[in-house]
Amino acid sequence: MIKLFRKIRRQLILENKTSKYLKYAIGEIFLVVIGILIALQINNWNQQRNNNKKEQELLKNIHIEFVKNQLQLNKIITERKTLIKNCNKVIEMLPINELTRPTLDSLKLYLSKTFTRYTFNPSQGTVNSLVSTSSFNLIQSIELRNALISWSDLVVDYQEEENTSSNYYRIYDSFFQRNVDFDFNFEDSRNNLSAFQTLEFEYILKARKETIEVSINDDSELEELTEALNLIIELSKPNKL
Repeated sequence: MIKLFRKIRRQLILENKTSKYLKYAIGEIFLVVIGILIALQINNWNQQRNNNKKEQELLKNIHIEFVKNQLQLNKIITERKTLIKNCNKVIEMLPINELTRPTLDSLKLYLSKTFTRYTFNPSQGTVNSLVSTSSFNLIQSIELRNALISWSDLVVDYQEEENTSSNYYRIYDSFFQRNVDFDFNFEDSRNNLSAFQTLEFEYILKARKETIEVSINDDSELEELTEALNLIIELSKPNKL
C-alpha cells in the first residue's frame, strides 16, 4: 500500500500536477491519521477487555472472601444468642435458696454452655493485598472501592467491642475456677456449691450476659460492620459491573 502511494506521488510530480499532488498528499496524510486512530482505538479496546477480565477475577475473589466472612459472622451471632439464652435460664432460677439435685442438674446444663468464646476474625488477604497496589484501580465501582478501604477500620472497631466481653470473660472464668470442677462434676467434694447462692455469682452471670448482648445489639458496631459486609458482597457479584 505504501509503495502504491509513493508511485502515485512520483507520477504526479513528474507530470507537474502540483495542485493534484497537494490534494493527494493531504488525503494520504488523512488516511494515515485515520489508520493510526483506528489502531489506537483497537488497542484501547483490547486493553479495556483485558482490564475487564482482570476486574472480574478480582471481584470473584473479593466476593468469595466476604461470603465466607459473612458466614463466620452469622455463626458467631447465633452462638452468642444461644449463650444469652442459657444465661437467662440460670438468671430465672435466682436467687437459689436450695441446692437440690434438679437445681444442680439445671445449673450444670445451662452454665456449661456459657463459656463459648467465638470472636470475629475475618479473612482479609485479598483486600489487604489489593488496596495497596495499582490493581485496585481496576475496580470501576467507586462505592465498592470506598467500602473496601473502610473495611479494616470497621473490623478493628468491632473487635475492640468484642474485647470488652473477652476481658470480662476472665473474671467470669476465674469465679468458676475457684469454686467448681472443670467438668461441672458436682459430686466432687471440693466444689464450693454454696457459691451459687452468693450475690457475686448473680452479679458475674448478669454481667456476662450484658457484655455479650452489647456485641450483638442493633446500635453496636455490628450494625455498621454488617451493612458494609452486605454491600461489598452485593457490589462484588460477578458481572455486576
